[in-house]
Amino acid sequence: RFHAAHELAYGYCDRERRIEVVNLRVAAIDPAPRAGLHPPRERIQGVRGPERMARADVSGAVSGPCVLTETTATTVVPDRWQAQVLIDGSLLLERVS
Repeated sequence: RFHAAHELAYGYCDRERRIEVVNLRVAAIDPAPRAGLHPPRERIQGVRGPERMARADVSGAVSGPCVLTETTATTVVPDRWQAQVLIDGSLLLERVS
């Protein structure tokens, strides 16, 4: 589907090249929990009881599961992944075995 959409938009595509996702933005709405229900964090697939920390407190690499919070973004780091804040301020997530 990607190659067909790319060809339609730009007039060409290279079906032999792998697709690389460079930037992914997600918007979600999670309704407030009703009395007696479990907190919404239980709905995040692949994350069991994540530790929450401010991204500014990350030094070196942190292993998932955890949730990194910022003023403008929240990043979920699943189990068997690690996150590292690079020197330019970007966040690098890598799968670890």
